[in-house]
Amino acid sequence: MSIARSNFESRISTLRDSLNDPAVADGPPSDVQKNAIASMLRNGLAVLAFAITEDFIRDRTAEVLNGFSSTTVKFEDLSEDLQNAVTISALSGILFRAKYQEKVNKIPWVLGQIPPVAGAATSITNLSKFSFGQSTSNLGDDEPAKILGAFGIAGGWTSIGSTAKRIGLGGALDYAQAFKDLAKRRHSAAHNVAAKIPLNDLLNSVKTILGICCSFDLLLSRALAIHNTGKIPDKKKSPVSEKDLVLKFVSPHPSQTGKFREQVESSGGAALHTTRVFASLAEARTEVGSRALAQGAYIVFQASNGVPEAWETW
Repeated sequence: MSIARSNFESRISTLRDSLNDPAVADGPPSDVQKNAIASMLRNGLAVLAFAITEDFIRDRTAEVLNGFSSTTVKFEDLSEDLQNAVTISALSGILFRAKYQEKVNKIPWVLGQIPPVAGAATSITNLSKFSFGQSTSNLGDDEPAKILGAFGIAGGWTSIGSTAKRIGLGGALDYAQAFKDLAKRRHSAAHNVAAKIPLNDLLNSVKTILGICCSFDLLLSRALAIHNTGKIPDKKKSPVSEKDLVLKFVSPHPSQTGKFREQVESSGGAALHTTRVFASLAEARTEVGSRALAQGAYIVFQASNGVPEAWETW
């Protein structure tokens, strides 16, 4: 399983629990001390909400960069943007991150990060984890779309929004603006101790983060899989899009307590219909996972309200 995904699921669960803790909610206006404490806690959680998002995007991208098949993919098959990222951009990322190393370890650390860059042309399975989003302190709002584009995924934030809609987190939300709002709250909370972050904004951000991270991962994982079949995406002729995703959904059965259902999208994509019912989540995970792997499909695990809680790709 993806370590980045596992870490994300744990962190977003903790964030959700933290936001439901009475300590972060305001009390009566007369309770000045309680409200001051709640405001300060919300500021900290606003910083962490953005950190959870950017860490996942960086870490999952790093995992995918180490997922190319050496038997089907060559360096020259990669897009020009991706070749540039794993070489020139990676060097920039390494130099920026070197600033955070202890002085005595700085040179040895840099030397240890150089081999993946120097060997990129011959070692496609060990590309630098500093290739994207590592040359600045925080992830820029154009970086997720830039990463997707380098892997041959068309549409950028539009594709993220379309994918989010398919997994139950779409609606009218503009995900490009939503990411900017996450960043804005983070910067305000981090640099202005008097910032007032509404609790409702933070509660809504949980779904936003899930929509961004799950959609980004599904698209990136699909692009990697297409590369590894030898059908290298050409952004001008055959870009990857959310339409290339085959999804299966697992969620609690609405009327059979304790059981879980497998659902797939209708031919028009407007609704889900149930194909199988399982006695437990473990049984559903095993059975659906086996068939999804064989079919090149990905699994989205939803809560009873239809919101994704986890997902699996191959």
